[in-house]
Amino acid sequence: MTRLLSPPTDDRSPVRHRELTDSERAGLAAAFQYARRHDLASPPDEAYRRELMAARWGILARLLGGLARDRPDSLPDPIVTEPTDPVVPTEPAEPLTSLDSDALSARLPDAEGTDRTLLLRFPRTETVVAVPVRSHRAFDRFAFAPPAVACRLDTVEPIETPETVVRLLDREGVVDGFERFRTEIGESVVNLALARLARRVRWTDLAATPTPATGPDPTSVATSEAFDRLVIGGHPFHPGAKLRRGMSPTEVLSFAPEFADSIPVRFAAIHRDRALETSVDDESLTDRLYACFPGLRMAVETAIPSGRSVAEYAVVPVHPWQFRHVLPERYTAAQDAGTVVTIPSYTVDAAPLLSLRTVVPSAPTADGRRPPHLKLAIGVQTTNAVRTLSPNAVTNGPQLTEALTPVCNAADSERFGVLQEPAATCYHPADGPCPDGPDYDDARHLSALLRQHPSTHRIVGDDERVVTAASLLSRPPAGRRSVLTATLDEFADADLGSDRRTVVEAFLSAYLDAVVPGPLELLVTEGVALEAHLQNTSLVFDDGRPTGTLVGDFGGVRVFPDRFGGTDLAPYPDSAVIADDVSAAREKLWYSLFQNHLGELVGRLCATEPVALETCWQLVRERCEQTFDDLAARDDVPSNRVAGDRSSLFDDRLVHKGLTAMRLRDSVHDYCRTRVGNPLTEVRPTSGGGR
Repeated sequence: MTRLLSPPTDDRSPVRHRELTDSERAGLAAAFQYARRHDLASPPDEAYRRELMAARWGILARLLGGLARDRPDSLPDPIVTEPTDPVVPTEPAEPLTSLDSDALSARLPDAEGTDRTLLLRFPRTETVVAVPVRSHRAFDRFAFAPPAVACRLDTVEPIETPETVVRLLDREGVVDGFERFRTEIGESVVNLALARLARRVRWTDLAATPTPATGPDPTSVATSEAFDRLVIGGHPFHPGAKLRRGMSPTEVLSFAPEFADSIPVRFAAIHRDRALETSVDDESLTDRLYACFPGLRMAVETAIPSGRSVAEYAVVPVHPWQFRHVLPERYTAAQDAGTVVTIPSYTVDAAPLLSLRTVVPSAPTADGRRPPHLKLAIGVQTTNAVRTLSPNAVTNGPQLTEALTPVCNAADSERFGVLQEPAATCYHPADGPCPDGPDYDDARHLSALLRQHPSTHRIVGDDERVVTAASLLSRPPAGRRSVLTATLDEFADADLGSDRRTVVEAFLSAYLDAVVPGPLELLVTEGVALEAHLQNTSLVFDDGRPTGTLVGDFGGVRVFPDRFGGTDLAPYPDSAVIADDVSAAREKLWYSLFQNHLGELVGRLCATEPVALETCWQLVRERCEQTFDDLAARDDVPSNRVAGDRSSLFDDRLVHKGLTAMRLRDSVHDYCRTRVGNPLTEVRPTSGGGR
């Protein structure tokens, strides 16, 4: 039996029409129009069908990696073996027991540059899915090389689409809702293929790879928004990385940041008898909107029922998708009663950001500064959750702003800060909190909050630039330098000359100086765990050098009250913000900052640069040790607290949020947890604690 060899992904032929899945076929018309408009291929749909090959592989690799890492209860444990001398398990229900080592080896795929293979076993169908392992990274992450194959006793078949694996999972009884999960995976493939088309268009317009210091437009304060448009891959290891459930492919082209430079934000007015308004001071969200957008107050006054005063209404910005799909049906009775009033004659152009529901108005404020970000409700599922904005977020955001801003100002103030959420509003029942049920759904679908624009934060100097951390890891088309590579090149030119390994290590050290101390100190001193993953973290750059960090989005923050010395918090009922145990706060920061954020950065550096994995994680550990040592030397920080957090971070294994397992169960808030190997345990500082 001949082993299947892997062709380079970009050299594969386009998917034939008869081989398209239902989801892929549903995206064909939108892709055709987009490809024709931008002259990407002839016939136009061939560009989409060719990108589908890479998109299928991208989602398949995430799914296989998630299964190997999350280890669903109903499946045997994964095996990593050598393809030339594989280990054959001998359990009675084992699908490999009929094969000896040579027979199995003949069935395993071969890919250049790999010497190990991952085996995932599906006993009920006597199937083994095998995929070559390019590298086994920190926190039990895999990088795979195509092809993946399904091995059975008499056949070996290439896995052309991740939906094939979903069917195997369904036969094992692992999936709660086969059609739901199959559709999520299928739509994620489609949106990734469309995004890859957008990448071709975006990069065609770029004469050179942009960096935080040089582009895309170095004269503009809109650097962050422009960089967000280059991120097309979605979540780095979620199998629903590009899911936008509820949006048609045409709407994705209209509203997603990789396609749309701006979208028309709409507005609605809510009678204050049915509005929950929160703010850090006497200036409400409505007041701030009126100050930002000339003419909005007059438009509201024109739209409200005759005899009503404009002062009776609170105003919320509304995503155009939500304005079109949700407001007409969900709030019909409220609109008939004049409780909710849509504003038909007023829109504001705004750039969509990575999260899809957060936008930044395009026009500057009267003083020439960037206006605040607007976080909007949108009834569209991305990854695990429908991205509405709950009354919890409306209540908690301004409270956390009041509590955390002075704490951060007193900490590592020159390098670290949080993005304030000073005001928010949502539709709300008159009779009090609604932690669940229909009233809760009404509240979360008509809501918005205002967030500080990163470039206006006090730690950002006039000549400095701010970019989302995720954008540094955006992947370019074949043949172009990546943003990370170009940033390293500039860093080398400015500081260190030609030794690339030295450059990479120095850049990583500067990056760690910017991102580690602030969040770690906040956890130790105040019991506050920020959700500092790649999408929530903004990096401040000064002439190509990372100098500071801003963390936004308080929706995932955890506060351990036994440590917290700030303002008393009164979160919305059933909010998860209060951590009953310090381990919950630790888990939040260890996962978001170290597993998600630094795990992806280190993985990319080691895959593309001449730097060793162990060296990178040693630098991470040294920066953490230095921060812990600095905290331990302070009289106001209990030594046992520092020791406990240090021990937890450097434990042999860390808790990992099993995103793939959660989707198999159709779970949003009920986290599936597993434990993964910790690279920080395997390295030691070069001398003492800090550097």
